[in-house]
Amino acid sequence: VANGDLLVLAVQVGSVLATGSKDGTARLWAVETGMCLRALAGHCHSVVSVEFAPSGSTVATASLDGTARIWSVETGSCLAELAGHADEVYSATFAPSGGQVLTASQDHTARVWSVDGTCAHVLDKHLGAVSAARFSPDGSRIVTASTDGTARVWEPVFGKCLLTLQGHGGSVSIAEISPDSTMLLTSALDTQGVLLRDARSGQVLRSLGNGLLVHTSDFSPDGSMIVAACCDWIARLWNCADGRCLQEFRHEAQLRRANFCADGSLVVTICANHKVFVWQVATGKLVQEMGHADPVACATFSPDSVQLVTGGEDAVARVWDVTSGSCNVVLAGHEAQLTSAAFSP
Repeated sequence: VANGDLLVLAVQVGSVLATGSKDGTARLWAVETGMCLRALAGHCHSVVSVEFAPSGSTVATASLDGTARIWSVETGSCLAELAGHADEVYSATFAPSGGQVLTASQDHTARVWSVDGTCAHVLDKHLGAVSAARFSPDGSRIVTASTDGTARVWEPVFGKCLLTLQGHGGSVSIAEISPDSTMLLTSALDTQGVLLRDARSGQVLRSLGNGLLVHTSDFSPDGSMIVAACCDWIARLWNCADGRCLQEFRHEAQLRRANFCADGSLVVTICANHKVFVWQVATGKLVQEMGHADPVACATFSPDSVQLVTGGEDAVARVWDVTSGSCNVVLAGHEAQLTSAAFSP
């Protein structure tokens, strides 16, 4: 991508890498060779989110031009433009069925779309920007996080707001429903830590890390644990059942993110000192240390937990072997940071 800032990254298992850029395009690459396979051109502003559909056959992009688009991986053609937001779109994510796309926007709304580009519902109860929006794993609920200090739970068939989740003293940045769709976590730009809630009632079950500012939080794949990147340079692992702290992964600089691998055996943490760390959940042992020339913005495991994709402010994407710690692939030539990374199922 010429004269643009590389922003986002996603991977189709084993073969294809997708990137999004400040030049307004996304591109598909062959992972093994680094060859560009497709240029996805059509947005007129930065592409800030890229996600593959569950089938891996299409890609959704979100852009600061106020739209999202759905693209064919095979041909690179735009299949649908999701236009209707009045401001920047931060994310575009598929429903578990692959039949709908959910967008989050600065315009205080989230929207549910059919994959043909038809807007099914406008979720418009928030009083601030919607910073995140996700379907529950079973597809029966939507959860949104907002700068208005709340999260909300919605029913996707009719677009009805079922719950307003309060309790935070700052902008809610993370809202996620557990893998079995029974629990919900929220974290915000405050010192409330992570609030673990009943997904149906919204009742707070536990406050994890109260007094800590949490940058990001994530459920383990089996829903039994939560990992959080905390402001004191420690990533903490909590047991959801009783709230016990199981592990503390200590760092030498500020943390940006912490996430589980697909089988729950490893945690990856991103540090502000240009480094990425892989930790063993069972023992707390450091497994690998990786890095970029500049700060790292994103790190995501492959579905088999064998590889890790990282992207940084050095405009380079790297694919690593988790066991050996070796870098298998480098995609260079872009001009600025990546902000997200994802492997397709």
